[in-house]
Amino acid sequence: MFPPIFFAQIMPPPAGPPDPPGLPIDGFTGVLFLIGIIYGFVKILKNSSS
Repeated sequence: MFPPIFFAQIMPPPAGPPDPPGLPIDGFTGVLFLIGIIYGFVKILKNSSS
């Protein structure tokens, strides 16, 4: 009477691509990282000039 399709399971969607290697950098972390690089670069320039 009822077709056996009611007993079938829905297949889950395929897994997405993996994240790229390395640490995930969100907006706030990226800004802090850039400030740290700029601060270090300026500090190196000041030390090399004196």
